[in-house]
Amino acid sequence: KWDMPKARGQGHTVESIHPYINAIHERYPTQGARYTQAVLRQEYGVMVSTEKVAEHNRQHEAEAVDDRRRHAYIRHVYITPAVGECWSFDQHDKMADLKIYFHVCIEVFSGRPMWSKVWRSNRNPRLICSYYLDTIEELGFMPALTQSDRGNENHGIANAQTELRHNQQPSLGRTLQHRWRGKNRNIKPEQFWSFMRRGWAPGKERVVRLGVAAGYYDVTLLWERGVFHFIFIPWLQRELDSYIRLVRFSKRRQDKNVDRPRDEPEFIFRNPAKYGVEDWHIPIAPEDLQEARQLYANPNHPVFQLVEPDFGKLIQECYERIGTPQVDIRTCWDVYNELKKAILETVEGDRKQ
Repeated sequence: KWDMPKARGQGHTVESIHPYINAIHERYPTQGARYTQAVLRQEYGVMVSTEKVAEHNRQHEAEAVDDRRRHAYIRHVYITPAVGECWSFDQHDKMADLKIYFHVCIEVFSGRPMWSKVWRSNRNPRLICSYYLDTIEELGFMPALTQSDRGNENHGIANAQTELRHNQQPSLGRTLQHRWRGKNRNIKPEQFWSFMRRGWAPGKERVVRLGVAAGYYDVTLLWERGVFHFIFIPWLQRELDSYIRLVRFSKRRQDKNVDRPRDEPEFIFRNPAKYGVEDWHIPIAPEDLQEARQLYANPNHPVFQLVEPDFGKLIQECYERIGTPQVDIRTCWDVYNELKKAILETVEGDRKQ
């Protein structure tokens, strides 16, 4: 299936996978054995059993294993009849003090993340609606319903979804094609945030906060915030894209309390008939999509600019001057500080002229 030797054929031991898992846990320090196994396969071509990864963790990270076992879980029941019946979305503000904000949307039946974004805001309805419109434009279809909590930032998708559905099916009348959920009732995105906070987030957040603690970034200075966003948001989005692919192509743990298939969410989403499930997605007309974009997610709005344009031009020029260095978990603060220095030198030079 993966065009590579099976786990037994590769013959890995705990010690042979140790360097790979060290590199993975630098990015995902609290990742469990199953997702670690998936990263090994997808990113390194290393086929190894979950049991072998768990054995490695018990030998080399016994304290982390104990910490993970202390988590208590609360079960929630959610009923959905088909793929495409509902897309549920939510924002995440755990790094809001650094002016970094997240947003996610989940196809409820399959559990497939439809998008996961990091940006300098997640409270603007135009921005949030653009995520939705970009996704249905790429796929060519839309869900029967959307769902979210009652925040004002969600009105853009609610309005666009309702208008598009009314255009397709006038018999819907004036009915709202969006479900509003109260506190703690928008379960699926909350589950995603819970997994992300335990797996994806700790390594990145630790690195970011170490730099802030060292005094590299003062969030109250607008120019430093612009440089920070220029360096860190694209890097975090690349890391988030990698994590989303991992989630889409990883099987769920078997659970006697869950009726839906436990295969990879991407496979369930793309081929529901194989699993005996209907597909309720609805084809979308390009002209209707364009009209909705102009009404609810006008691309000329300033929220779509990562950095103020004039300052962004200066940042880009200085970034090219320092050689456009690669940004990753080890180099992010070095690149940030080098870019800041180049900007200050440029501004100081302009003042002397």
